[in-house]
Amino acid sequence: MSYDPNSEFIKKKFEDVCVCTRPWTTMEERHVFGEYRVCCWMQDLIGKSAKDETHDFMPLWKSEAVEKIRHKLIKGKSGDICTPFCPVIRNRRNYFDKVEFFSYEPDEYSGFDSAFIENREKVIESILQKRVKIDTYPLRLKLHPSNLCNLNCRMCNLDRKSRVSVSKAYIDNLVKLLPYLENLDVFGGEPFCCETARWIMFSGILKHYPHTHFSTVTNGTLLNASALEQLKGVRLGNIEFSLDASTAETYEKIRIGADFKTTMENVDRFVKERDMGNVSVKYVGALFVIQDINYHEISSFIELTHSKGITPDFCFVGGSSELQFLIDEVKESIQEGIKKADQLNEGIVKANLNYLLQGYDGYIRQMQKIKLASVFGEKWKSSLLGFFNRQPKLRRVVKKVFKIR
Repeated sequence: MSYDPNSEFIKKKFEDVCVCTRPWTTMEERHVFGEYRVCCWMQDLIGKSAKDETHDFMPLWKSEAVEKIRHKLIKGKSGDICTPFCPVIRNRRNYFDKVEFFSYEPDEYSGFDSAFIENREKVIESILQKRVKIDTYPLRLKLHPSNLCNLNCRMCNLDRKSRVSVSKAYIDNLVKLLPYLENLDVFGGEPFCCETARWIMFSGILKHYPHTHFSTVTNGTLLNASALEQLKGVRLGNIEFSLDASTAETYEKIRIGADFKTTMENVDRFVKERDMGNVSVKYVGALFVIQDINYHEISSFIELTHSKGITPDFCFVGGSSELQFLIDEVKESIQEGIKKADQLNEGIVKANLNYLLQGYDGYIRQMQKIKLASVFGEKWKSSLLGFFNRQPKLRRVVKKVFKIR
């Protein structure tokens, strides 16, 4: 039986089964040292596989750990394994094509290799039948081959000094999966700095698998005319530019080592080639990590990306309590962004910001707990947090003394 996962009928069926299909479709390498999850928003690892000659994806994919995750989602227990901030769950309809199943033109799809079609159909059937044990290959693979990067961004927590050699087994296992993948996503680090990522992009290997999209997150500084020319023969999926600001002043404070003008020229060139039909790409986005030095640019960032024909995606800075003294200010800026998105008919952006607004208080509590626990230990965390939250005047004084915007 042939299924169209992007039809309204099948989407509704998926929603009846569980809140997310990623444990049936996706495997992600979330750390340079080979830690794997089915989704970055799920807390549990499914296992580790080093990049040496012992490397193999499939034992992890068929592990009991993944089966337990599928079982919990089927039973409606996503709260046991998923963060409450997950956009895939809370904004699912808007993210479906991007993160669950890509759509293909029927005539093109029917011409793909039978191995890809048969595996994809079996995956869809496994979801609809609520199977915990499956005999399929993943449809989406996300790799983290390197932490190498040419910038030193203020919010980045990657150890850019980490050096991990990629073995032949790592590449061989990737090549074995390509006949079944609808999306291969490489991140890190900056992919245009990474030898493995550049081999995937520029070696021509992907041209042998016309069903496979290549996706990545890039700072855009190295995506010059030469690199773009080499990408023209690659089927691109989700290409997201990490920008974080609408002005050169703020951008260069966050993305240390980058030049705003050069990056914008690279983004504009990419979009122009897309619009001319010279680059095949599903989705072009721009990431904005909300921080204490850029939250006031949310609305102007929406205007900037709208003018370029790309979609902004917002999230809160992780691992930092820097927004805890700016609760009202950040909320106001998000609300202004929602109005701007509404004015520009940017429905996905509006939904994204609404979701952030709803989860903001929970995010702040989580970051405060992390900060207090690291400074005072778990014993005093709750008492200090409660005291501070009952003292609005004290919060205002702290903001004034430390010149927090």
